[in-house]
This record gives sequence, structure tokens and C-alpha cells, in this order.
Amino acid sequence: MQPGFVIASTLDQHEVWCQLKTCLQPFFNGDETSSLLSSNSSSLKCPTQPTRRNSLIQIHGLLVLVTFLCYANSIPGDFVHDDIEAIVRNPDVIGINNWTSLWFNDFWGKPMSDPLSHKSYRPLTTLTFR
Repeated sequence: MQPGFVIASTLDQHEVWCQLKTCLQPFFNGDETSSLLSSNSSSLKCPTQPTRRNSLIQIHGLLVLVTFLCYANSIPGDFVHDDIEAIVRNPDVIGINNWTSLWFNDFWGKPMSDPLSHKSYRPLTTLTFR
């Protein structure tokens, strides 16, 4: 059953009336809604009632927009701090090393067996920079 639909055969008339009145209350006052309720209708649809899915889509859309606006000024910027070593000068990222070596190197492009290795193993992150 789709959100926003009510099967009248499973509800008594009082429940149908209450749902219809709640649905249309912002648009009508008092008993004007009684003429809209027919006893022969098998289903009632409330197009003005927001569904949970639509509300979630709106909330997620707003979050994406706010996030984009917060970080939009950093898109044209240069790499900073450790980004230069991790991305710009990393031999696994810039293609100096064979692509299979990123499975055996740390995040900074040094072999894990090297004593100077940072031992931070993040091959999928390094692969996304490539």
C-alpha cells in the first residue's frame, strides 16, 4: 500500500472521517469536509499530506546543499599541509610506482616494511587519489 492511501473497507466510518478531516483541515473549516466523504469510496487519498519519503528527500537535499555551500570555496584551492606529501608527491598516486604496489605501501607511498614507514595502510584511499 502506498503512503497517503487509506483502505476504507478496513476502517470504520468514524476512523475514515477523522483521517479525512485531519487531512483537509488546513484547507477547510468545520463541516465543509463532510460533503467530500462518500460512503461508497473504497480508498481515500490525501495529496496534501506529506509522506515520510518526501520529507526525507527534502531533508537530505537541504543537507547536501548546505554541505556544498560550506565547502564550495575550497574547490579551486591548492593542496595544503600533508596533502602535498600524501597526494602531490606520493609515487603511488602520481603513477611512478606500479598500481599493484599501492597494496603493499602505506598511505604516504613508502613500503610497509620500510622502518621509516608511517604504517598507515589505506590502499583504497590512495587508489581514489590516483
